[in-house]
Amino acid sequence: MTTDRYDIHAKAPVPVPKEQQHDALMALLAERFNLSMHRETRDIPAMVLLAPKMTAKVKPAAAGETYSVPYFARDVLPFTAVPMSAFTNYLSNVWQSPVVDQTGLEGAFDFTLNPLRSLEKAGVTAFTRPCWRSDSRSNTEKCRPK
Repeated sequence: MTTDRYDIHAKAPVPVPKEQQHDALMALLAERFNLSMHRETRDIPAMVLLAPKMTAKVKPAAAGETYSVPYFARDVLPFTAVPMSAFTNYLSNVWQSPVVDQTGLEGAFDFTLNPLRSLEKAGVTAFTRPCWRSDSRSNTEKCRPK
């Protein structure tokens, strides 16, 4: 996807209070570019992140620690100096669903997640998900890992 970027320079005839700047900008975009928009409120499914029962596993980050989240990890996911707002954003990206922080935890934290171990504790020993593959005749068939 290509994106064109523009700088818009405009000056109001009189100073605009900060509370009215958003509305003034929307009016300018509508006038100059015939841009229209609307707002709506919708109920959407979301996840809620609550404070852990065992807070010993979530430790406050030491002063001077560098923020670090796992980019790609298979078994163990270490988080270093991560605020809960960044963690909920991480989860939102992974799950492709909104995640709301209701932990009440302030500041940055160090913790490690082991999703496979959590599944084993829950009694799940193996899991599969459907995949799709194409053979040389361009037929697509459903498959499952063996």
